[in-house]
Amino acid sequence: MQELFWNDEYKTGIEIVDHQHRALMEMYNQLLAQLNEEGDFRASLDQALQGLFDYVQTHFDTEEQLMKASHYDDFEKHREEHEHLTSQVFALYQKKGEGIDYLGVMSFIFNWLQHHILKTDKKFGTYYLQNVRLQDQGLRNS
Repeated sequence: MQELFWNDEYKTGIEIVDHQHRALMEMYNQLLAQLNEEGDFRASLDQALQGLFDYVQTHFDTEEQLMKASHYDDFEKHREEHEHLTSQVFALYQKKGEGIDYLGVMSFIFNWLQHHILKTDKKFGTYYLQNVRLQDQGLRNS
């Protein structure tokens, strides 16, 4: 499993969203480092995983508020993707009592971060920045 490193390819251009994406990558990398440590890491990994899941919800809330405020046409589709991802993560995490497949969870998170940021969030970022610029120009021209 490989680490995720922030670079300009991931930028949406929305400062708060980019900041949260960087934080999510850092959390992922910290989880990965814990997973690679020797010994009984489960308790600390479970706590870190819960922290990541909580932060993902905060991130989704931020994105959805920005989408609503900018009247994003694909809001429902993007929100449904958030709900689908949340339910998948929740299902993986619910297996905690049976023993979490940590590698499976990390693989899922890695793939999700790659796809969601590079495709879905960048598409929204382009829309949002264009919409905000148009609103700003309209206010200045009034």
